Amino acid sequence: MPRASSERERRSRSPARRRERSDSLSKQRRRKNVRDDENRSRRSRSRSDDDEDQVRRFEKFLRRRLERQEATRRAAEKEEREALERGDALVGPPPPPESMNIASEVNHGGRLLAGEGEAMGAFVRDGQRIPRRGEIGLKTDQIEKFERLGYVMSGSRHARMNAVRMRKEAQVYSAEEKAALAALNKEERAAKEKKVLD
Repeated sequence: MPRASSERERRSRSPARRRERSDSLSKQRRRKNVRDDENRSRRSRSRSDDDEDQVRRFEKFLRRRLERQEATRRAAEKEEREALERGDALVGPPPPPESMNIASEVNHGGRLLAGEGEAMGAFVRDGQRIPRRGEIGLKTDQIEKFERLGYVMSGSRHARMNAVRMRKEAQVYSAEEKAALAALNKEERAAKEKKVLD
């Protein structure tokens, strides 16, 4: 008899125990979820700070690069004027200065036509809009003027073509940003090394 009563007690207790266990497990899960949420929010805040810092560094790099290009252009113009005054002027346009060429070996990724990545990258490096079909030959400000007047430029209506164009543009933009960031990091590393050596 004692066994039967103890078995009955165990059976009657087990649902209560199960409920207690499930309650404690759900409390533990809630605590864990709260901790995970806090950790995620901390990580996202630090990521956003890192992103903002990277954006600031990238903008600073672009400003420096534009200043260098402008200085190189002014120096080339001055040199050309002096050559004209001396009578040593070259016939035809001079070759572009070496410092203006950023690594032409930028890997723009796959799924682009031959030369398409380099052509689009040239527009990005010059700070211009990548022209779409029907926009080639027009300058960025002309295209924007037409769009403000209400014209729908070619390629703006077909959803699939838009998706392909946007993917290609994003691919080229990200490749150019990576190349520019790599150049920025190289410059910073060289500056640090120079500082250490001095």
